Amino acid sequence: MPIIQITNGSFDSEKHEYLGADGKEVPGVTSILEAHGFVDLDDIPGQVLLRKRDLGDAVHYASQIIDQDGEDALDWDTVHTACVPFVLAYQRFCEDCQFVPEKAWIERGIVGKINGMPVAGTPDRVGTMKGIKHRIVLDLKCAYAPQVSWKFQEAAYVSLVQATEGTKEHLARVTVQLKPDGTFKLHPYENPRDLDTFVFALALTHALINEKLPWRKKEQL
Repeated sequence: MPIIQITNGSFDSEKHEYLGADGKEVPGVTSILEAHGFVDLDDIPGQVLLRKRDLGDAVHYASQIIDQDGEDALDWDTVHTACVPFVLAYQRFCEDCQFVPEKAWIERGIVGKINGMPVAGTPDRVGTMKGIKHRIVLDLKCAYAPQVSWKFQEAAYVSLVQATEGTKEHLARVTVQLKPDGTFKLHPYENPRDLDTFVFALALTHALINEKLPWRKKEQL
């Protein structure tokens, strides 16, 4: 089914659009950051972007099965060869860092509000890990190099999780960079001003929407 029900709305997997309870599109965190130049993919050929997107989706799906149902539930024969090192990197991260995901927060899509403005996103995980006393919002990235957008994306996810849970509990932010050689690298973020940057981008997005002007970056694919 292309339409997936999520918290406070739905997600159109074919169009890659979030919809509120009223059926109207709600801007997504990643699309907002792309629209305002925090994600620059202009020099990457469309077919390369498509392969990377498919690879990321497959790795996320495999890691989701592991976290929801256990390692034995994953049929490795169904995992594409190109995805295997990234899934193994995630397993190594979970083991080395003693990461424990919360079942209710595995790939959970959300339609919510930040500073009163509608926004949607899908935090990859919420859980706990060795060396960090707070619960963490975790994002998984299959990437050769870290991107500037990650810290702003995670700041938005933290705010969405807090709003969904109705709490102001401090949540740590960590991105796990999964590498094609089967290793991983942690990217923790602590600057509270990261959320301010995202809020500015969100406000500009809604200003464009209110003026009935295009706000999305055109697809290259």
